[in-house]
Formats: sequence, structure tokens, C-alpha cells
Amino acid sequence: MVWQHNDLTVASAGPEMEFRFGGLVAYTWDVDQTQHVVYNGADSHVHELWFHHGDGWNHIDLTATTSSPLSVGGLAGYTWDVDDTQHIVYVSADGHIHELWFHHGDGWNHNDLTAAAGGSLGLGAVNGYTRAADQTQHVIYLGTDNHIHELWFHHGDGWNHNDLSLAAASPPNSSGNNPIGYQWEVDTTQHVVGGGGDFHIHELWYDGRWHHNDLTTAAGGPLAADWLTAYTWDIDETQHVVHRGASDGHIHELWFHHRDGWNHHDLTTATGGPQAGNALTGYTWNLDQTQHVLYTGREGGVNELRFRQGEGWSNIQVAAATQVPGLGAGIMVGYTWDVDQTQHVVYRGADNHVHELWFHH
Repeated sequence: MVWQHNDLTVASAGPEMEFRFGGLVAYTWDVDQTQHVVYNGADSHVHELWFHHGDGWNHIDLTATTSSPLSVGGLAGYTWDVDDTQHIVYVSADGHIHELWFHHGDGWNHNDLTAAAGGSLGLGAVNGYTRAADQTQHVIYLGTDNHIHELWFHHGDGWNHNDLSLAAASPPNSSGNNPIGYQWEVDTTQHVVGGGGDFHIHELWYDGRWHHNDLTTAAGGPLAADWLTAYTWDIDETQHVVHRGASDGHIHELWFHHRDGWNHHDLTTATGGPQAGNALTGYTWNLDQTQHVLYTGREGGVNELRFRQGEGWSNIQVAAATQVPGLGAGIMVGYTWDVDQTQHVVYRGADNHVHELWFHH
């Protein structure tokens, strides 16, 4: 089976997408076996495209549905198994972090998290994840003070605020303008990674208290441009941070295992893949126990770097520049779907439509 293309804007009759870094998020939901693609529209509304077998792709204007403020920053989206809910978070014009949340029976609802938690104002970059160890939600964002801030939630405690840069004694702006947060079940730790003003990749990590680590220094990696993705891999209990090199345009990987510490690998050199353009995403696939890094090439098109134990990294051209609509700058998200054993990469096209490349074995 080869990669296939779908114009989700046409399929769902949704509106055009606004160009905004971080303005696209995608995830799946086990509760009703659906896919969800959420983005900032040209009207600054938050729009959702959702898919269920038998129903196809559908559109809903979440801003109009919830009477919530307009979005001026990036988006984050995640699901929470604790109460079977979906969550979309974003930044409004007043710097507040807002949440749109959904539960069957209740529909979509709005909450001003900054007001609820008493948090600092945000600049526009936001990320979110859940943590199984203590059944909490976490929203990470860059504050107007160039610190990384966290809003976290636990039933019974409500929403709370924490200045992670202060807690970890890290330098201001240490996780840059695109912080990515995730949990690691191997040792029940939390991690926030991003590119700093020194072009290094920095990490704030939590094991009962917050710490700071310069991953570029720890791994001996090169200076990093602002394109970044991060994920964990259950197969060999590793963490992975992938970025574009600031000077060579190569795809570089920083990876961690407790036995080996942080290491660096130049994936472009290892695979002979093309130099990177302006969009990057990464994920793992349990179906065939592989890792995947997809990115736009400097000459256009979409390229995939794939890793399988015993085979190492390989380079695959997913779609040539002539095979897919022109890609808009900087916005690409990838995920897998267990329901029909597929991979999906969604991105903003130069036509301001939301496009999907999908693959089935």
C-alpha cells in the first residue's frame, strides 16, 4: 500500500486555515473511535474536523459553539482517560490560556484556565499532555516573562499554576517558543523540551521536583533551528527529540536511554535523505514497532525517515513535490490510528486547506 492524499477541507466543508505556527493539532480518541484535526481558521476561530467510519469527515466551529474568545496563538489537543474527555487549549488576545473540553452528554464547554489557576500571561506557544502516574492534566506555555509555565489539574484540586523555569532554576527562554511536554511511563517522569535562544535544545524534567538539562551539550549535538518534535518509544524504553540543524539543514536526533544517557545521531547523513524544509513531525507505530520522522524537503514534497530495530534508519519519499498540493510553511502533525491500523500526516497547504496523507499496510 502507498501513501494516499485527501483534502480534508473539501471533504468536511470546513473553512480555510490561517497561517500560524503551532496552529494545527491532531489526535485520536478511543472512546468513540474517532480522529480529530483542530486548527485556527482565517476567522481566528478554533475549528475541528472529525472522522468516524460511516460518517466520513465533519466540521464544527468550536469557538461559535462555546462562545469562547478568539484564538491568537498556537493550539494543543489531547484526550484524558480519567474522565473520557477531549481538551483543546489556546491563547487569546489578552494572553489568557483557554480550554475547550468535550464529554459525551455535555458537548463542548469553555474554561479560562488563567483565571481559574491564577497563572501568568502567555505569548502564544502552548502544549498539553496527561500523566497517568497521578491522573493529572498539564498545559505548558511560554509566558510574557520568557519563562516556561505550567497549568495543571487534578480532580478535587482544580487548576493550579507553576513557573517551571523558576522551579528548575533554568535560564529565561530556556525552552524557546515551541515547548513540547510529555510523560515517560518508564520512570514516571515528566519532560518539557524546546529550542532556546542559544540555539540549544533544553529540557525541564520532573521526578518529584523540576530540573534543567541542556540536551545539545549533553548529547554533543549541533545547534538547532526552530523546528522540533519529541516522542517516547515503548519498544526500547527511549526518549527522542528530533530537530533541524541550524547550519546544515539536516534532521538530527537526540535520544536517551537510562543505560546510555543522551546521544546524538545525524539522520540525514545516516539515510541519505534530502535536506529539510520548513515542517517536521515524529511518532511511533506499535503495529510494526517502528519510529517515523516526516518532514518537508527543501525542494518540496514530503519525506519519511523510518527506523526498525535490526534494520536501522531508512529514507522513503512519501510524496514528491508534484504529487501533493504545495505545502504551507511550518505546520505538520503526524499520528497513528489503531482502529484501522493507519498512519496519518496532516498539514496546511499553500491553498490554506487542511490536507492529509494517510497510509495503510
